[in-house]
Amino acid sequence: MSDLLGASLTILWVSIFLVFSELLARVGKLSKENARKLIHIGVGNVVFFIPLFENFIMAIIIPATFIIGNYFLSPLSPISKIKLKKFEAGHSLGTIFYPISLTIVIFLFFDNNWKIIACFMPLVYGDGFAAVFGPKSKSGRYIIFGNTKSLLGSGIISLFSIISVFGGILMMEGDITLAIYVSLITGIMTPIIENLSPKGTDNLCIPIILSILFFVIPDVQFLDLEIKILMFGIGAIIGLLIALLGFKLHFLTLDGAIFGFILSLYMLGIGGVSIGIQLFLFFILGSLATKYIGKNEDKIQFEFEKGSEKRDGLQALAKSGLPAIVTLFVIKGPFEILFYFISAIICSSLVDTLATEIGIKYGKKTYHIFKPRNQMKVGETGGISIEGTIGGAISGFIYSVIVMLSSYFENALLFFSIKFIIIISVSGLFGMLCDSLIGTTLQRKNECTKCGKILENKYHNDNETVHVSGIKWFSNDLTNFLGTTLGGMSAIILYLIF
Repeated sequence: MSDLLGASLTILWVSIFLVFSELLARVGKLSKENARKLIHIGVGNVVFFIPLFENFIMAIIIPATFIIGNYFLSPLSPISKIKLKKFEAGHSLGTIFYPISLTIVIFLFFDNNWKIIACFMPLVYGDGFAAVFGPKSKSGRYIIFGNTKSLLGSGIISLFSIISVFGGILMMEGDITLAIYVSLITGIMTPIIENLSPKGTDNLCIPIILSILFFVIPDVQFLDLEIKILMFGIGAIIGLLIALLGFKLHFLTLDGAIFGFILSLYMLGIGGVSIGIQLFLFFILGSLATKYIGKNEDKIQFEFEKGSEKRDGLQALAKSGLPAIVTLFVIKGPFEILFYFISAIICSSLVDTLATEIGIKYGKKTYHIFKPRNQMKVGETGGISIEGTIGGAISGFIYSVIVMLSSYFENALLFFSIKFIIIISVSGLFGMLCDSLIGTTLQRKNECTKCGKILENKYHNDNETVHVSGIKWFSNDLTNFLGTTLGGMSAIILYLIF
């Protein structure tokens, strides 16, 4: 009886969305593309009917049947009269890959509801809403493996994967700790998989690769996870406030605000006060420095970087993405060496940002990092100034003291630790120097054919620039990522030595 109920509800649910969206498409209320997106998001919720099935074979047969049905409704159908208009939009095999993925996920995890949710919801809501909002983004576009993507789309994939998996697991299992941890894992993995999927195969790649991941790793229910539910809630609220405030005050682009919120879930929601305050310090001090210290300086820093004072999602990830991921590994307790690693990366980011802005505002002379006798233009990649370096070093010291004191509220791990202050301060300065070194040698440099300025931007003075040195695809964001990561690695080395 339960199997019959599950099968009936599944077929009815899918049929309603197919018929409703087709009618809307035929009368012109929805475009074929939007009708397809409506089906993509709506139909995927059939996973909530899976617990109704008692018979494994019956649970597999239903989605497997839709593989054949979707084939005959798709543009590949040999029967032209039954083709659906909405299936003409997008990749012709996408509608077939969808039930294939669901069939495989159910086959692997029929008796494990949370794994079905974790593997399929990111495709339903993450990829579904990214398809709705991502193409509308006018900036932050990039090409990877021949596919055009956007920062906004990737941020939405991550955000809605987290929300849908969290809500789904909480509804199906009632385990909030499991819901938090698994949703954060999918929040990292889903945008990576989507970006690397060959064109038109994300409907297949996202669920299958997530299935492999959750099939291989241990069952996280038995890892005795230690997540402070209240702190995660606080992290979500503060992250949302930071995102809204940053976007409102033009500190952040829309995708930057989305990624800022996501990073807060990891670093404050999971990492607690001692890690979360680091993201807060970097955002506040870095944004204020960029917006006000460098203000009215003929926008020099904009020319040599991205052309805007707003921080976008890629900048946020380049400087805070790795610490956010590492935070998932300190969940079991105060792994001191990883805490040093995280702190040094964020410190490097802050020191580099403040050193750049202070150097542009107050620096009298800018020198080539390899050739101190050679002066460079103010703000040019690879250049350092005495004033900027001193300002950066002071900011690193202040940062390390604040972080050290904040740790006392959780475990007194670093309270009055001179070792921590020295290592983080030195590593932050080292990371800044590595950033300049990499920027000088590897980062791409373009020349404006009108004014002759050397910069990173592809366009300047309404004119396309010409690549003159460095690696063509080596961006400022990659320079920031490598520089700060080397700062973090230096902290690990110093920690082990001393």
